[in-house]
Amino acid sequence: MIIVLSILLGITILLLASAIIHIRKIQQELIEIDKEQHNQNKDILELMKYRGESSAMLLQHTYVLEYLAEQDAIRNKNKYPIPSIVGEA
Repeated sequence: MIIVLSILLGITILLLASAIIHIRKIQQELIEIDKEQHNQNKDILELMKYRGESSAMLLQHTYVLEYLAEQDAIRNKNKYPIPSIVGEA
């Protein structure tokens, strides 16, 4: 009877030890996944920051082009007079 209990106790200790080792491996994998996710989040933030800066630059460029088109229209308005439909003699 004592031998059977000793064997069962030994098996229980081995199962517990293997479970603890398995849990530690899972913890290490989770730590690695967390590091990877942190790096990906940093990359995403950098990309969003760059995208925001690019959008702002594109908007400024559009404003400059609109301004230049308006100025060009004002400058060229009196340069080339449009002849009237009613004939001038």
